[in-house]
Amino acid sequence: GDIIRRLAQRSDIIVESNRPGFMSELGLSYEVLSGSNKGLIMASLTHFGQSGPYRNYKGSDLTSYAQSGYMYLTGDEEKMPLKAGGRQAEYQGGLAGALSVVSCLIGRLFSGQGQHIDVSATEALTSTFDGVGYFRTYENTGVEPLRAGTRLIAREPSAAYPSTLLPCKDGWVHVHYSPSNPEGLAFLAGDERLADDEVLGAMRAHADEIDELLTRWLMEHTREEVQTLAQEVRVPFTMVQTIEETMNDPQNEHRKFFVDIDHPIAGTLKYPTSPFRLKTSEWATVSPPLLGQHNDEIYSDMLGFSKRELSVLTHDEVI
Repeated sequence: GDIIRRLAQRSDIIVESNRPGFMSELGLSYEVLSGSNKGLIMASLTHFGQSGPYRNYKGSDLTSYAQSGYMYLTGDEEKMPLKAGGRQAEYQGGLAGALSVVSCLIGRLFSGQGQHIDVSATEALTSTFDGVGYFRTYENTGVEPLRAGTRLIAREPSAAYPSTLLPCKDGWVHVHYSPSNPEGLAFLAGDERLADDEVLGAMRAHADEIDELLTRWLMEHTREEVQTLAQEVRVPFTMVQTIEETMNDPQNEHRKFFVDIDHPIAGTLKYPTSPFRLKTSEWATVSPPLLGQHNDEIYSDMLGFSKRELSVLTHDEVI
């Protein structure tokens, strides 16, 4: 505890993901740590947050995904709810934590005060899909939104369509209606029915028919052909890519999104980099530090521990 308190005196940010109350039990609450560093920012990341009836619940990415409401909306209407790929709840929780830390750093420039940030991964995930209007729809109508599989969730007969996945000659493509080019579907598929006022005036009501007409054309073309032909006429069709295809995608190669990073133990590995580019700065890529790699710099140079003290702490597995 003493080492952490000494580190806190010299730190801008502390990030921890212990269960609520654990840091206080160790005598390391934000109130204690910020007592000697008023500008300290501490981010506490948990699955349900530091307060509320679920604060002490055990959690995981899957539990947050289920609790957030996201799982209920994922999958086909007649089948069980599904989880999306990856670890979206924990990713969104980490992203919310990073953004809140940056916000507090900016705020500290004006106030001189730090903050204790309480991040709930479940809330972070729930916040990602409210923009589609699920909560407002339920609040206004009292009707639960239904899972729509790969289709856009909107079910009003006049809602724009398609926005779904359909099969083609060598896999799957995402097909999407373009309001700026309403006759684009008919042009691509060579079927005037897709430009009929009856269909365009109630596209969601004709979803099954639209899918059938498009699939006839799609099954004659590969994913790449579909994407190229559609994009040439400004219709947003894109192919569903495998992981290998994503890593070797010419767009990603052009932007150098994946880079090789040398790690002293794991060897050379390919990593995704930043999803944004800066006009006047290059994105620097380095391997992550090894466990304890910076112990000398932190404990000796910053905190003043002697080599002998550092050796004892290492031997006793304190650090």
